[in-house]
Amino acid sequence: MFDLQHLAYQADITRVISFLIGRELSNRTYPAIDIYDSHHSVSHHQNKAEKKEKIAKINTYHVQHLAKFLEKLQSTPDGDGSLLDHTLLLYGTGMGDSDHHTPVDLPAVSYTHLRAHETLRYRGCPRRLEKKKGGGGGGGGGGG
Repeated sequence: MFDLQHLAYQADITRVISFLIGRELSNRTYPAIDIYDSHHSVSHHQNKAEKKEKIAKINTYHVQHLAKFLEKLQSTPDGDGSLLDHTLLLYGTGMGDSDHHTPVDLPAVSYTHLRAHETLRYRGCPRRLEKKKGGGGGGGGGGG
């Protein structure tokens, strides 16, 4: 699928792509990296080292595909630079801790190459989303 995205950018068919690599709820297995359990069952790791190693291996596999895509964009000329020079990318996940369906501490990376300043910027999300003090909303339970 990354190859199709590269071609779409290269041919200037589109400049916007939204792509889901792997859904945590998926029953997909990863025999190419020796993971024969479903993604979903592994994501509920129950703090077991074996399952955590498997989910880390799946995540690494996904990021390696992303890295190859970025390398391909970097090596493809586009105007006054490369396709990567003219790309804004956000890569992330829907859960910080899939064992508990926790939507905080979401791992995410954004990438852009600002030609005007010749500066590469990589930014990660803040480590934690802090709860607002006072004010209601949001149901979360717990004293406070």
